[in-house]
Amino acid sequence: MQLLFVCPSLSIQWGGPTGVIEAMGSLIEKETDIQLRVCTTTDPDTDQISSKLKNIILVKRNFLSRAWVGFSFKLILVLWTEVSRSQIVHIHELWHFPGVIAALFASFLKKPYVISTHGELDLGYLKQKRVKKKVFFLLFQKGILKRAKKVFVLSDKENETAKKWVPDISSQVIVNGVSLPISRPINKKPYILFLGRLHVIKGIPLLIDAFPSVLARFPQYRLVLAGPDGGMKKELVIQCQKLGIENKIDFLGLVQGAYKQQLLEEAAVFVLPSISEGFGLVVLEALAAGTPVVVTPACGVYGLEESFGRVVPRDENQMAEAISSYLCLNTEDLEVAGKKAQGFVKEAYQWERIVETYIGIYKNCIEE
Repeated sequence: MQLLFVCPSLSIQWGGPTGVIEAMGSLIEKETDIQLRVCTTTDPDTDQISSKLKNIILVKRNFLSRAWVGFSFKLILVLWTEVSRSQIVHIHELWHFPGVIAALFASFLKKPYVISTHGELDLGYLKQKRVKKKVFFLLFQKGILKRAKKVFVLSDKENETAKKWVPDISSQVIVNGVSLPISRPINKKPYILFLGRLHVIKGIPLLIDAFPSVLARFPQYRLVLAGPDGGMKKELVIQCQKLGIENKIDFLGLVQGAYKQQLLEEAAVFVLPSISEGFGLVVLEALAAGTPVVVTPACGVYGLEESFGRVVPRDENQMAEAISSYLCLNTEDLEVAGKKAQGFVKEAYQWERIVETYIGIYKNCIEE
């Protein structure tokens, strides 16, 4: 099978979709005889790309990419060639230039294509730049979604939105997974961890507002905010100063690799207080590291048991209480919670099983 992935970026700064593409692609390359190529765009001056995928076609974006992400005249020619030689095209994310061109070429050449939304049909995401997205949706995106053989969404809630916007869409819920080694919990350190972009949709101000109540009971703990600035860092620093807790907060910036894994394993609790989140992959990474989690309903992770994961409303008092409940656990209880968390991930969210599902769908689309 000749499979083509198309995405706007593989930059580390791009966030979750990059990790998903890397995980899927690595398994496809190692475990199957599928010939995978990945076509994407880059800005050499700003992007940090550390991909280990074998066949990546990087096309430099030009200045018009500021208006339409991923725009490149050269990409048009490259995609024509790559779509022509592929049996199926998998487009990652919506709205961006590479995906639109790939879908148009696939339709013209009568090649099947599928789309992963990566949570971009979630209502919270759609509310951002609403007018611009509505116009673009009517001009391009609705037809592209309608013609796709399959559209992969991350939650039942996102699936409802997809069917509302495109009634005859062929959509299917497939969650993201983790392919990290399931490690045993190690000695926990006195800090609470958030890991992700410092962006408004992550809901970080709620966590900061809840933290003083936690400090009142557990003054030895720190709050660690790890992730690149998505436009909120200055605002968050001011918030911490107003609350008088700036000396108990650590802003680490982008973390990755072994350091990221160490942070996840050693955290006493991981918190993701998102306002909107297609699927909180980092929650699974924390659970796989044996760390209990506190999340909001928007994070899209279902089936958590209270012994290792709590879903709380966006309320600072309830969030503080949930965090504190895990800080009260002794070493033995933490060990039990960590093992249950890892078992939960292994049972339902291993990438190997998820990739098998994708491959089966690819084959059905080609045969139709």
